[in-house]
Formats: sequence, C-alpha cells, structure tokens
Amino acid sequence: MSGYRFCRTDDVDLLVDAYNRCYAVHFDGEPRMTVEDFRRDTREINLWASSCMVAFANDDPIAVLLSAKRETGSLIHRIGVHPDHQRQGHGRHLLTSLRNKLAILGPPRLEVELPAGALGPRRFFESCDYVDEARYADFVRTEPEPADRPTRGVIPIAVDELLECGAFDPLACRSWHRTGQTLLNRKHQIDGLTIASDMRVEAYVLHRPDLSGGRREIVAIGHAGGETATAFLGIVVRHLAAIHPEPLFVPRVSQQEVSWDLLESWGFRRTEEYVSCAAMAPVPGTA
Repeated sequence: MSGYRFCRTDDVDLLVDAYNRCYAVHFDGEPRMTVEDFRRDTREINLWASSCMVAFANDDPIAVLLSAKRETGSLIHRIGVHPDHQRQGHGRHLLTSLRNKLAILGPPRLEVELPAGALGPRRFFESCDYVDEARYADFVRTEPEPADRPTRGVIPIAVDELLECGAFDPLACRSWHRTGQTLLNRKHQIDGLTIASDMRVEAYVLHRPDLSGGRREIVAIGHAGGETATAFLGIVVRHLAAIHPEPLFVPRVSQQEVSWDLLESWGFRRTEEYVSCAAMAPVPGTA
C-alpha cells in the first residue's frame, strides 16, 4: 500500500534519505546528498520542506519530490522514483499533489529545468502539461589569458550595488540559479567586475569559485547594449580570465542574458543545453 505526504521542516533527514534512495541512485557518480547540502539549498535556492513530498511503501521511501518556492513561482528541483517502483504513477501523483496545493496557496507557476537530451523526463513533464518555455546552455572557456593584459577601467562591484543601480535586468529570461534572488542569497560567495561610465554600468561579470572545484563560475553577465558596451564586456571577461587562470564556467545561461555567439567569439565552448518547462496550477473551481 502506497502513501504520500508533504513534509515539514523537521523532515530534512527523511528527504535526504529519500533523495539518495530514489533520485541519486539513477545516476552514476551522483554525489549523495547530506543534511548540510539540503540546508544550503534552502538558503540559496529557497528549497522549502513544505513544498517537498515523499511517497512510501510501508515505511520505505519509494519516490521523492524536492521543490523550491518564491513569490514568483516554484521550481521542481528534483523528482525521482526508486527503480523497483517506476511506471506505477508515483511521480505523476507527486507533481499533481504539489500543483493542487499551489492552486490553493499560490503562487500558481511551476517550472523545471531539464537537459535538452533527456527525452524521457521531457516526455514525462509534457504528459503532465508542462510546456517548453526557454532554453539555456553551459559554456566553458579554458584558453589562458596573459596576466599582463592591460585592463584599465575594470573595477570591483558587489551584488547589492549591481542590483541597486539597475544594470541587472530582472525581466531577462534566466535560470532559477541565476536570478537576482539567488544572487542575493549567495552574495557572500560572489565577487564582481565592471566597467562604468559617468551615466551607467556599461558591462559587468559576477563570479565565484565553482563548488565542484577547479573552475571559476560566472553567475551573471551583461552589458548596457550597443557596440561600445559589448566591447567593454569583452574586456571585463578577459580581465577575469587573466586574474583567475582556472577555466571559466557559465552555467545555464540564456541568450537574453548574453548572446551565445558572443561567448563563443571570446573562446567559450558550448557543452550542455537545457530546456525550461513551465505549467500553471489550475484556478480553484475551474479544474
């Protein structure tokens, strides 16, 4: 007999165990989640235990859904079913339960980010009325940059300063992990570089050490528009490459944030693509 329930803040141990049993088990080399990992995601991407669910067979977790929540919507962060219990409707039940809860409590928007080549998961979400909405890509630059390259005019900028001055476009299509809220949540890990004129920030890059090690992660990148600002952004990127000789990594970036052709012109190589899919919880009384 199967049972399902939403979780509470004191269920973190259960959720971590369910994640390792039902999600990580499907991926070779996938690191096991720890309680500290879950709490870090709570701080950084607004993972909510009350938006997470576990399915049980007797007392054993057989499926798990981890969801983050903000005022604008919710992110299906992870969903997985134990290999012995697949094709029995557990994943669909978890998604439907969360959708029905959000129809009452709001906000109604749900989204998920999937590897573009993951056809099985994409078909599953499509069958649950999720629609492709945006495309993201990972880029890596490994070319060394001369440390003595002249970079006059590049100065530091903090996350708060960038958001307050209006240079960061909050309406641009961005992965959940690159939004302004995520940047604020992680601001103590992030450094920034900019070129600014008397009137505005012309170009900027926000960056931090890649948690997986060995790379420098660009968590936000942008310019004010026009050929001059675009050239300034190239200067900022090359300056970053000069002061941080490790590979530069730009995860899940959309073309609204920065042109992929522009990144490739600076020596970045596209390595992975993702599709963002979205659905809306039904309005009560209309479903």
